[in-house]
Amino acid sequence: MENLENKPLNPNLSQTPNTSEFAEKQPLIDVKTSNLLRKVGIGGGIFLGILILISIVVSIMPKQSPIASTGDVLVEDPITSLNETKEYFAYIKDSKAIWIADLKGENKQMIIDISPSSTSVFSTLTWKTPTDITYTICADANTECSIKTINIESKSITDEYNSTNFIKKISWDKTSNYIAFIEYYKAPEYQELNEFTNFTMKTGTILSKLNSFLKTEDPSGVNNRVIFSGDNQYVAFYSVMTVPTYENDRLIRTETLPVIEVYLLNGTKVDRIENARDPFFITENKIGYIRDGQIVYKIVGTAEETIATVFNGYNPSISPDKNLIAYWYYEGNLNNVVLGLFDTNLNIHRNILRGIVLPTWVSNDLILGIKADNCLQGSSCQLYQFQTNSISLVDIKRGNVVQVDQGKRISEPSFVFFEKTTE
Repeated sequence: MENLENKPLNPNLSQTPNTSEFAEKQPLIDVKTSNLLRKVGIGGGIFLGILILISIVVSIMPKQSPIASTGDVLVEDPITSLNETKEYFAYIKDSKAIWIADLKGENKQMIIDISPSSTSVFSTLTWKTPTDITYTICADANTECSIKTINIESKSITDEYNSTNFIKKISWDKTSNYIAFIEYYKAPEYQELNEFTNFTMKTGTILSKLNSFLKTEDPSGVNNRVIFSGDNQYVAFYSVMTVPTYENDRLIRTETLPVIEVYLLNGTKVDRIENARDPFFITENKIGYIRDGQIVYKIVGTAEETIATVFNGYNPSISPDKNLIAYWYYEGNLNNVVLGLFDTNLNIHRNILRGIVLPTWVSNDLILGIKADNCLQGSSCQLYQFQTNSISLVDIKRGNVVQVDQGKRISEPSFVFFEKTTE
């Protein structure tokens, strides 16, 4: 089957999404799920809480253990491993607790918790290994974050990096030797426009500040993303910078500029893509993104772009087999959102379900997303400000939805595939 990996798309065949709540409850394509999962990322990169949903192969007790207190942070007792292994995703709930659950939405377990009376919050997380979650814990929602790793079986915690800055996004490379992250910091020596964004990478004790520029506020959190290519050759950063215009040393105006930068792991910049957002790797050296109302892609380091489709959505996420791109968009007004799919073989868009945002693939026919029944007001869907939201599993073939958990703040779903080892 040909797909985005090896076939340029015909941009003239894209269609407008239909308006039904569910698409046909038949397979959109004849997908063949691989037995070997490889680590990929997208993201995306997001939101009023920052959540990352991720795959992990790990053994776990079905019942929750008592919680032991370690100061501000509460850590559950070590998990006794069972012979049966399952795939799990992780998420941050209400900025105060990290949970895992299996891909049926069952066997939930809280891994670590912050005391409700504390001002500290969890801001983001990712998997370092199939048994280690790396997370950021911050003094409050704006400053002083530390990156730590917790082993979900022994509950031992390792310090990775301490910062006086707020950390928005983190991601490990495939070998777990390089960690890349986006952090915000203030420069008090400047009277105005004194908040900056850093693209940063760390390996061992070596810390590399790859780029720094004026920050643009990102209340949703979706405008920051860090992803590694599947072959571990590249790391891509995405954020939105502020570009000031001065006349006679006086600030006249500012403009925003979404930018994607791609680096080798030695810190060499190999590509910069302006006015582009939401990057994702299609193959090891082919990167996709949104620009000018279209999904486009190109070879890293080259100028020529190929248009995949006209696009009016947000947070595209490509399936493991590269045949489908999931996204969400507004239908009719800013309070009504729809989960959509773009079929890269048929070059058509289809609706799946209303009320789902921030989709992330966990298999070729199963998506994790945030179920948001009501936005607070107007454009708050894009700010991820909901009266309530929940993590949901969506079967795109059958149209089934399983609610996993619910809270006032549940952040962006993300998923990392690890290779399965065979006995």
